[in-house]
Amino acid sequence: MNEVFQKTRELGEAIRRSPEYRAVKAAEDRAMGSERASQTMQRLIELKSRLESAMSENKSDWAQLESIRLAIDEARTEAEGIEELVALNDARGELEAMMEKVTSLLGYLVMGGMGDGDDDALSARIHQNARVN
Repeated sequence: MNEVFQKTRELGEAIRRSPEYRAVKAAEDRAMGSERASQTMQRLIELKSRLESAMSENKSDWAQLESIRLAIDEARTEAEGIEELVALNDARGELEAMMEKVTSLLGYLVMGGMGDGDDDALSARIHQNARVN
């Protein structure tokens, strides 16, 4: 098991060195450097927290829930118009796509893709995918 944890740590380090991860970190820095972007993000976080709290109450006030939902929609619409937040969202999407590919590949390799003759075809698809992305 120790070897699995070591390899997992190495994979995590490789992901943190990836262009996708670095792009997210750079986009986060730009967003935090923008007063409008950081205020909008903070507002969204606060609204989502309020919504979760209101929903956890046994006797939720439906008018209050709707009011919070509308405020969240408004903040999201505002965020869609802020260049730094759009770039951050796009960068996160690229990182998530890469992570999904890694997860799929790992699952394939662990659950039976090894030694059945398909490895060459998989390798070719991986290399082709890397060129496309």
